Amino acid sequence: MRTPAGGASDAAAIGQLAVFVVSVALGYLVVLNRETIVPDHFYADGFFIQAIALGTADGDVKYTNTAAVYAALGLAENPLLASLLGYTAAVVVLAAVWVQLRHWPRGWTATATTALAVLLSAVYLGWYSKDVLVLAVAIVFLVARPGRIGWLVCLATSLAYAWLFRDYWFLVAALFAGVSLVARSLTLARAILVALAATAAASIAIVVVLGASADAFRTGVNESRIGMDVGTIITPFVALPEPLGGIVNNVLTLVALWVPVPVALSGGAYYLAIAAIIFALWVLFASAVRRDLDARTARAVALIVSFVAVQAVFEPDYGSALRHLTPLLPLFVWVIWRSRGAARAVRVTEDSRAASAG
Repeated sequence: MRTPAGGASDAAAIGQLAVFVVSVALGYLVVLNRETIVPDHFYADGFFIQAIALGTADGDVKYTNTAAVYAALGLAENPLLASLLGYTAAVVVLAAVWVQLRHWPRGWTATATTALAVLLSAVYLGWYSKDVLVLAVAIVFLVARPGRIGWLVCLATSLAYAWLFRDYWFLVAALFAGVSLVARSLTLARAILVALAATAAASIAIVVVLGASADAFRTGVNESRIGMDVGTIITPFVALPEPLGGIVNNVLTLVALWVPVPVALSGGAYYLAIAAIIFALWVLFASAVRRDLDARTARAVALIVSFVAVQAVFEPDYGSALRHLTPLLPLFVWVIWRSRGAARAVRVTEDSRAASAG
């Protein structure tokens, strides 16, 4: 890796690489010792996907499509290999960020985010999961060229994932198309306002199109969990008449996804750690959002803002929100790293390519 002016020193670069390697090694230990390290309830969806792949259970079309991928790869009867491949895919996408950058920035912010992303990938992607397949979306966003053609490829990939694996990605794709229009002019304050507006817009769309409460998807899932031990469940914040109540609760849920005070107040070191991880990820991301990002980085910001806005409408608990966010963490790393001084040297070149590609 090069260390151009504005980048990290050779010693710092070696230290950052060492952190990455150690994190990856620890991640493999987590994957190989999953049954003793991670509670089984983390993997309920994965067990269901494996059962469908084995032909011992039936699921809806999205779960069936996911199981079909694992079955086609010959992984239905080999959970260890499925786990290793899922985690390795995440590591490869994270490594692709470093390869794409070809330089080291100042500071350890992106390195810390990368280490968090690696370890979370070991926990959440090292098993049968729909979320492993989101890595395909992330890699397209990383490698697609700037400009209109690259943007269309990213949008088409998001729509394909929605069609095959998870319906709410249609809403993510729609918001991405809108947020992209203003992504390059976003300051942190504007990004927050855009995310809040996007959540409100998605909520209103549910009320108008489906005639349901704006938070009906979350409350529907959580009503079926009554009596279950789900410590990070998202409960309504206010009791207001509908449709206003659902809309307000979704907007407040978005704020809580960024600043998970309810999780921290759940009691115990475990929930405090989960809250700290979620908060740290968003603080690190927020530190990188600023005006005049290059075209590819602005595109990544647009997807992340759109995705968390939709999460505020659908996610039943904070743990699920973190799990679903994990395959997009390579984009967090990209945004954070490209916002550092080393990125300024290449922004003009990339923007000129975007203009010619458009």
